[in-house]
Amino acid sequence: MLFFDEFVKKIEKKDMALVGRYSFGLEFKKKVTWLATGIPLLLMGLFQAYTGYEMGNKAAYYIFALVLAGLGIYHFKMAFSYRVVIDFDRGTLKNDKLNLKLEEIDTAVLKRMVAPGSKKLQACIDVITVDRKEIIIPLIMTKKADFTALLRKQLQGKFSVIRD
Repeated sequence: MLFFDEFVKKIEKKDMALVGRYSFGLEFKKKVTWLATGIPLLLMGLFQAYTGYEMGNKAAYYIFALVLAGLGIYHFKMAFSYRVVIDFDRGTLKNDKLNLKLEEIDTAVLKRMVAPGSKKLQACIDVITVDRKEIIIPLIMTKKADFTALLRKQLQGKFSVIRD
């Protein structure tokens, strides 16, 4: 895979300071995808609620409307709230589901894999903690080369790349 080899070369060339706090949001393509599915789902939910009102307040329409609107709102939330933060002052790696201290990382491996909840092959960082928990971080954020270069520099010997 040509993209992955170029990505690894770009990471090896980067030299960034390990000071302060770096924040990485969702990449533009993913944000557009989540919004392109969230907006129609929300509109379908609103239309179902309107149809339920016009058809004499039938509960089935309202239940279906709630499900569709809920999915649409979830997609909006995912599109705008995804954020990964590396804070070198506190020594943490955070996102909405993860709060990991950088010194608790035993190994980190950059490799191509199918991330959980995904169907396609993409670059991911597979992190193993000191207490043997596996955490997979898919690289779907903006400035993914900067994120990976920062982790590589911080972890040094604990960070490796698997090229298939």
